Amino acid sequence: MNPAQNPLWQGSHLIFGNPRFAKIFARETNRVLVPFSGGFGFLSQRSVIGASTFTVYHMPDPTTDNLAALVAHARGARAARLQLITETPPAIRMPRTQKPLWTRTLDLQPGEEWLWGEIGSNTRRKINRSKRAGVTVTVCETDADFESFWTIYCQTAARKGFPAQPHPLVKALFREPSLTTLVVTRRAGAVIGGMLFWTECYPVYWIGGFERRVEAPYTGNLTLYEATRLFRERGAPLLDLGGADPTPGHGPTAFKETFHGEIRGSCQSIFRLSPLRGRLLDWGESLIRLGGRAIVR
Repeated sequence: MNPAQNPLWQGSHLIFGNPRFAKIFARETNRVLVPFSGGFGFLSQRSVIGASTFTVYHMPDPTTDNLAALVAHARGARAARLQLITETPPAIRMPRTQKPLWTRTLDLQPGEEWLWGEIGSNTRRKINRSKRAGVTVTVCETDADFESFWTIYCQTAARKGFPAQPHPLVKALFREPSLTTLVVTRRAGAVIGGMLFWTECYPVYWIGGFERRVEAPYTGNLTLYEATRLFRERGAPLLDLGGADPTPGHGPTAFKETFHGEIRGSCQSIFRLSPLRGRLLDWGESLIRLGGRAIVR
């Protein structure tokens, strides 16, 4: 697929511009929601330091004037740092750290036969084997099934060593069907895994997890394929697979690569607004990384 033929992708964090989502996210992550012209910022707090990072997860128009206004807004909130995610590097001359963010998108506009052919023979074989084992995929509609998924997700996070999202946040968003869709994977009637997607203009994979069962192989492959069929039937133009890590041997990224699609890039920039408090935050985060934990800003 030629990326020039599919201009519909607007970033993986588009949903952070949705007022309902922004309100829930701020409330359940203990951040201050700060509306501004064109979007929302999320201000986090740290003991001693106070207002730490003013984060804008989706800034569609990072022109020099817009960025200057946003910097002034963050300074007005007394934030030590400003963190931005933009599709292109910000056009403003300020000291900053910057890194690329990558994801993979699947074009859902062609026919299902084309999609089936795109994923390749090995992945098709795995999907068919999972179906023969009696595995099915449906949209989750009950709190009981959500809690079954949640237990499996937390077990998966602990097994793979990544931090789980807060339960109140995920539960609140699950209860907003206009914002998210959870597809759950079953065998013999029991939930054995699932994937949760944000749904704002197009679906973005957020979190997921599966039980390891010999009698239920390749559940992830089947679940993602059935999700592509579901969202295509709903009229979604594309599916964002929710991030890619260029580190060799990164398991989740290797899994997503089996569905092919197109690599997309965006940019995360962090501007230090307060030299002293900004350095303290950088130093503290360096210690957290040395301890093997994830950074939460």
